Amino acid sequence: MSRDPEGIGPELSGELPLDPDDSNLVEALDQLVDALQAEDGQARTVLLTARPELAEYAECLVRLDALLPASAVAGAEHSDPLHTGPTGPSQNDGDRVGTRFGRYELVERIGHGAMGVVYLARQTDLDRTVALKLITPGRVGGEADVERFYSEARAAARLRHPGIVGVLEVGEVDGQHFIAMDYVSGGDLSEFVRSQTPGSEGESSHADDSVLLLTSPTGLWRKPISGTAVEPDTAAGWIVDISRAVDYLHNHDVIHRDLKLGNILLDEDQRPLVTDFGLALVYGDEATKTNAGAIVGTPAYMAPEQATGDVEAISPRSDIFSLGVMLYELLTGRPPFLVDNPLDTLVRVIEVDPEPPTAIQPWLSRELEHICLKCLEKDPGSRYHSARELADDLERYLRRENVRARPAGVVHRVRRWGRRQPVLMAHMVALGLVALINQLGFLFGGDAEHPEVHQRVMAILVVWMVVSIACQGLMKRPRWQAAVRFFWCATDAALLTSVLAQSAAAPGPLLVGYALLIAASGLFFRVRLVWFMTLSCVLGYAVLLGVRQRLHAVALDEDVPWQYPILFAVVLAVLGMVIAYQVFRVRVLSRYYRRGG
Repeated sequence: MSRDPEGIGPELSGELPLDPDDSNLVEALDQLVDALQAEDGQARTVLLTARPELAEYAECLVRLDALLPASAVAGAEHSDPLHTGPTGPSQNDGDRVGTRFGRYELVERIGHGAMGVVYLARQTDLDRTVALKLITPGRVGGEADVERFYSEARAAARLRHPGIVGVLEVGEVDGQHFIAMDYVSGGDLSEFVRSQTPGSEGESSHADDSVLLLTSPTGLWRKPISGTAVEPDTAAGWIVDISRAVDYLHNHDVIHRDLKLGNILLDEDQRPLVTDFGLALVYGDEATKTNAGAIVGTPAYMAPEQATGDVEAISPRSDIFSLGVMLYELLTGRPPFLVDNPLDTLVRVIEVDPEPPTAIQPWLSRELEHICLKCLEKDPGSRYHSARELADDLERYLRRENVRARPAGVVHRVRRWGRRQPVLMAHMVALGLVALINQLGFLFGGDAEHPEVHQRVMAILVVWMVVSIACQGLMKRPRWQAAVRFFWCATDAALLTSVLAQSAAAPGPLLVGYALLIAASGLFFRVRLVWFMTLSCVLGYAVLLGVRQRLHAVALDEDVPWQYPILFAVVLAVLGMVIAYQVFRVRVLSRYYRRGG
């Protein structure tokens, strides 16, 4: 695009005359073109505010850009199958407030998403206020994407329910696709949650203390943890309304697949309405199907079967999982699985059970917690069978009746605990088995001749368990997590070396413990942590060789050839390199999908 305003074209120059003597205007137009090319929305807004006469030029440039074939820009801006939540609006839309778009006048920009911008608009022929979603050119790329877009729009347009935002019209103006929807004035639930402030100390956000006394007696004297949670009865009432609307979707062969607080709007009466069917799956419509292995949705709200890309396993119960995530966030003020990195969030969705809501807000009703955790079961068969069942159980809670969701049994609770703290669980199981085998060897295997060795080994194992429990507790503090991970790795390598150094016998197969520690460090998905654990294990092995020579007068050349220890250290280094490289590849994919979102 030429930076010379006269190079814009004779038609544009004749339509919008530019005074060449106005050097400031020429410079401002030049800066506007640079801002549009660089997709710098902030600079563009500042320029249009200072020089409103440039708005007409900006509108013409945007319309010219919209005439480009979608394939010309799809390569750079094609939407990615992993939708990691809302991002900034595409700058190709320009600041169109105050301009016309077909039959609509754009009054105010009220939102944005991964595929475009939402405006408050007035439909001139019917004189009504609507929400107009403009799909950015290039966000809907090939013919298959366009077909999918219109299939989803048609599915949304045929839905008529008081809890679903109505779609009024779908079409195209100057190559730009749009959706006209009912305007809902109250904002979305995520904005509402962020606007909440913690109650003062001593206040209870529960409406009925008698129910609190029966369901969570300790909540009357335990201080609530500060957060941005809403009043439990309000949260339950909202999820009831949302569940009824979602049940209506499921009965009409539609799975939303992207239920989250940001996709729930509140009207002027604070009644929730479901919106945004951009990722909806419509049974019988091939255009809305997702390729096997593709991950669609917002990671923090996905069901495990969505997070693994198991398309065939996605069902209405996947939406029920998302409803449970929303209920959890409303009750506690934070999503159950969300962490800084999308990949880590997906791993937590798939493998880790959330902390019980009462661990965050002790005053919550246990029955409401049981409902929430039933929705968040990893196994779809253990969740509510339908959104209607969830709504019915929440209404029982609101009426102070017994709910159908029951507390989990002992085995299930242990399994949940293990999924919440998998690293600690692995440590406890491994150390417990080692302690058991060591004790059996002492009693029946002939090790009774060296009771002092047995006692030292058992003492080290106990210390190892205590250190693991302490590290897991410190991991709950976000600022300390990185340092605690490194400390934990170093401690594991040091304590393994201490155990192996207690016996004068050659460690033999027990040396595989170093390799296991390196492999386990890859579960943290941190490249530096893998290298650190590899270095710690190599150093630990070197220390082990030196300590055994000093404590037990064992010479290397008496037991094994001198090159064997070197080969084993090389094997550990190669193993660390392989695992670190695999983690690096996963991290690269994670960054790619984060940008694609």
